[in-house]
Amino acid sequence: MTSKNILQIPLGHLVNFQKLEKSSDDLDLSYSIKTKETAALATLIHNEIRSYFNKNKKITARSFLGKEAVKTILNAIEHNVVLDKKSERWVKSIIHSDYIKNLFGETIHVAIVSFYKKVNPLFGGLATSMLEKQIRGAIDFVINMVLDVAVGFVLNPKNQKMFAQFVEGLANEILDVPMHSILESLSDDNLRHIIELSLSLSNDTVLQNNTQKLIKHLLPKLAKALKAKKGADFIELNNESLLDLLHNAA
Repeated sequence: MTSKNILQIPLGHLVNFQKLEKSSDDLDLSYSIKTKETAALATLIHNEIRSYFNKNKKITARSFLGKEAVKTILNAIEHNVVLDKKSERWVKSIIHSDYIKNLFGETIHVAIVSFYKKVNPLFGGLATSMLEKQIRGAIDFVINMVLDVAVGFVLNPKNQKMFAQFVEGLANEILDVPMHSILESLSDDNLRHIIELSLSLSNDTVLQNNTQKLIKHLLPKLAKALKAKKGADFIELNNESLLDLLHNAA
């Protein structure tokens, strides 16, 4: 039986959704990922992907995704990237962080000092040093007000188109970066840390319990929605599918 034939069978004939719906309360999804073997497999996959793109250096994220996928991504950014009052709490948290505060403060300080030195080229070094200390004190006094102005600018409805254009421009820059460059920036040590973090999260009992609760909530809804559907309602096969390939290789 080919994949196309399988896709014509109602899902309700392949899966006992009624039993699945009733047994969802007894579902136990607790598990433990085998760290050593999984980490080795993840490293192998990453290295082979990196090797593939090293041999095909002209491939960028844009060319890999294709025109239609890129168009969909950029269109989603244009119409869905928006910051409003609902975003205020986390926008304010980011802009008032020490990193951004120091970034703003240092930028303002350099701008003021540079301007003063330009209009007062004969001003002495000692006086300039004293002035810089005064400027830093003044900046520390007003920096929170400056950051509040920045928050207001970011959330202003009139600036949302500009923000979407900024995100779109950033996306275009990333899309044009060769894939091998993106993967090369991920060193073996960074990869190891990412894998270790992923495995740690996967084996976290709190995360597993919360995932189990979410799946228990979803299962009855999915069972009701899918029992009358066929695979062909969701997938259209034009050529030999991966399922056929695996079947023929068996």
